[in-house]
Amino acid sequence: MSTGITSQFTDRRRNNTRQRILESASALFAERGYTATSIADIEAAALLTPGSGGLYRHFQSKEALLLAVVSGYKERLSLVRATLALDIAETPERELQQIVTALGIFLSGEGAVIRIGAEFSQLPDAPRKIIGAAWDEAHGIFADLFRRHGFSPPEAAALGISALGSLAHFFEHIRNFGRQPLDVEMGRYLEEWSNTWTAKLANAQNAI
Repeated sequence: MSTGITSQFTDRRRNNTRQRILESASALFAERGYTATSIADIEAAALLTPGSGGLYRHFQSKEALLLAVVSGYKERLSLVRATLALDIAETPERELQQIVTALGIFLSGEGAVIRIGAEFSQLPDAPRKIIGAAWDEAHGIFADLFRRHGFSPPEAAALGISALGSLAHFFEHIRNFGRQPLDVEMGRYLEEWSNTWTAKLANAQNAI
């Protein structure tokens, strides 16, 4: 086997191992918590020999591994934001629906990182800052929408926080308590939420 082919094979195997470690760590951090998960646990789940130090060939520490997990989440969310900014629907109502649909699809595949973030106060500072930056990206998706419809950057930022905050609270209540706030049916809530923010956007357009 030539040196070039050998190098490509080694790089691919290293990347595959690194990805296995990331996926295993994400699942374990979500299931057991960051503090309760050991390096040996992650190595075993990633099909490395527990205690062999194989993880350290790819990550300097458990914190560096967590940082990579949450950084990947933030980068994926940034991509969603950039894509939505380029794919603008024909009406404010459709834009809101597009945003909610895109976020729903995105979050449906991010359950592990969401559960990791739920123990935010127990995490090291650097990963916490990245999770905060990810929230800024999510707020920014809505702020971008309000900016496109004539609101100043400060107004758009405040409205973006409000729009996402009310939506996030509804689903956080379901996650924490197993039911909708005041037992409001989800479809009804989403309709009222959409009507509220569509009206806000329409009023801004009429004022221009």
